[in-house]
Amino acid sequence: NADKTIDLAADIVDYLATSRHTNEQLQQEFYKLACNWNLSVGTENITVSLSGLSENMEKAMALVEEIMSDCQPNDQILQMFVGRILKSRNDAKANQQNCFRALVNYGTYGEASPTKDILTESQLKAYTCQQLTDAIHNLFNYQHRVLYYGPLTEAQVNTAIMNNHKTAKKLAKVPANKKVTPQAVNSNVVYFVDYNANQTYLQEYYRGEKMNIKNMAVQNIYNEYFGGSMNAIVFQEMREKRSLAYTATSYYRMPSEKDGHCTFSAMIATQNDKLIDALDAVTDLFENMPQAQANFDLAQGSLISQTRTARTTKMGIINSYLSYEKMGFDMKKPLGKINLEAYPTLTMQDVVNFNHKYIRGQKKHYMVLGKESDMDFKALGKFGTVKKLTLEQIFGY
Repeated sequence: NADKTIDLAADIVDYLATSRHTNEQLQQEFYKLACNWNLSVGTENITVSLSGLSENMEKAMALVEEIMSDCQPNDQILQMFVGRILKSRNDAKANQQNCFRALVNYGTYGEASPTKDILTESQLKAYTCQQLTDAIHNLFNYQHRVLYYGPLTEAQVNTAIMNNHKTAKKLAKVPANKKVTPQAVNSNVVYFVDYNANQTYLQEYYRGEKMNIKNMAVQNIYNEYFGGSMNAIVFQEMREKRSLAYTATSYYRMPSEKDGHCTFSAMIATQNDKLIDALDAVTDLFENMPQAQANFDLAQGSLISQTRTARTTKMGIINSYLSYEKMGFDMKKPLGKINLEAYPTLTMQDVVNFNHKYIRGQKKHYMVLGKESDMDFKALGKFGTVKKLTLEQIFGY
């Protein structure tokens, strides 16, 4: 989120040559070494990864370093990629799932929606490939971590890094990232976008309290019991018993960072003419959660079994450490162990109490993607103020 240049550069780097190797030669060399590399850009992190045969690690590292420091600009490839990006944006509006995702992001983040936070067409076309390769060449000169999993000793890894990893003598500070957080919900609002299809997609959302690790176990059981599987109450009631939805899920999710907020979301796909009945039914489920001891026992047993048999291995160990660090958790006791100790002590009443405290009676944003001519907007208005949006408003183009 801090800089879109690297994101675009990462799209084309696999197609570029260096002054020593053509692109085809680079691919052949990685194939011979049985190694793979990747430059990936997330919202908060940029990752340059290398995996493969340990015996060939240093040779593969040298190739990655060559690409990162010496990839050569090719404006023809950039123009091809810009054309692909612009075409994919137009294609996205013709896909119901993509439109729904854009609407959900808008209802969750407002004008700060990640879907809208993109380079404009004019910005894309203004780039030169030299700008992109310069950004790649400079990437290792920012402060960064080197993560390793494999059979080498710490001393051997240190030697390999010292011999191959090229950085500036003094590393620059990483640019401040633009923080994007789910918006608070102060009143019931229905965001509607017209889409000509036989199915209507609906998602409900609100922002909950800040993260509290003490709630994690009961939250997990609540999700498993109420909305997270085919055995869950929402799916059983909405699809199996009432035939009001093709699919129905509900989750109360923990954030991925220490000071983040939990978020609630419930998704339904239904026939256009059943939307209001489905909304009435699912609202009743949230406000008056059914209590079924057999379903609770199944959810509790499932989570205990999943946690007991789960294994964190290989790079997952390091990734878990980084995740715990980001969330501010005590590293001395894994979350799995904390939850495994807590699950057997929880009861149906704990789940009921959780529903009453965090789910029932909340103000919500309702995101509805459906066929406008089939919508009963007067009935839809019972759930909140209806705001009609266009595809341009939710996509940003």
